[in-house]
Amino acid sequence: MTLAGGVNIITGIHNFLDLGKAGFFNLTGQCKPFDEAADGVGLVVLKPLRQAVTDGDNILGVVASIATNNGGLSPSITTLCPRAQTELFRNVDAIGRILKLVIPSRLPVCARYLGIPFRAALVSSYGAAGSNAALICTEPPRRDRNRAVESDFPFAFPVFISGTSIESLRENVTKLAAYLRKTPPDDHNQLSIGNVAVALHDHRRHHNVRWVGTARSIDSLAYSLETSVDAEFFDVKPRHKRPMVLVFSG
Repeated sequence: MTLAGGVNIITGIHNFLDLGKAGFFNLTGQCKPFDEAADGVGLVVLKPLRQAVTDGDNILGVVASIATNNGGLSPSITTLCPRAQTELFRNVDAIGRILKLVIPSRLPVCARYLGIPFRAALVSSYGAAGSNAALICTEPPRRDRNRAVESDFPFAFPVFISGTSIESLRENVTKLAAYLRKTPPDDHNQLSIGNVAVALHDHRRHHNVRWVGTARSIDSLAYSLETSVDAEFFDVKPRHKRPMVLVFSG
């Protein structure tokens, strides 16, 4: 596994002042892709596709191809060379700006839909004096995203669902079961039992009325929810306010 990113430590005061006056530095500390204030900073985790599939990782994209070239005769060190860029890649459907620099000469944007059967994106950048780099990122192979890989997990995931009342909890259980049933196995959202369990526990507010269960796959979770719709739910709200307890481990 590899972390791909870039860090540049500038210790010289004159170099720092020159780059700051030229507008090369990030003034906000935030990255805003596809925004007028974008800076173009990021960090990604890289791993061989075969190993990522074996480990059951949530694969966000696959690096399909990388290419670089150099224009050489750019008008300035901060301006790209259109000729060299078109030699590097072409036929791009849409362009989302990442850098603050306004590029007056862009590649012609194809207005037609190319009908590509899978999702793919082109990430490009350029450096000083005409250097260009481009990367094609695609979705993972759909055969590797089937729910059948979930049977490899030897353990069950805990699932937590809650509501403000018994009625709202029953409604949440019904809606989640219906959503899991109608979502195809090769859905682009890469639905998995692990992702669902984490989302329900870490990204939802927990209320007093709760449903707790375990599941090894999406199908088993949907079945458990469907059979629990008519079950009896209980409110776990304490009858008396409990005092705070501080525990200090050895």
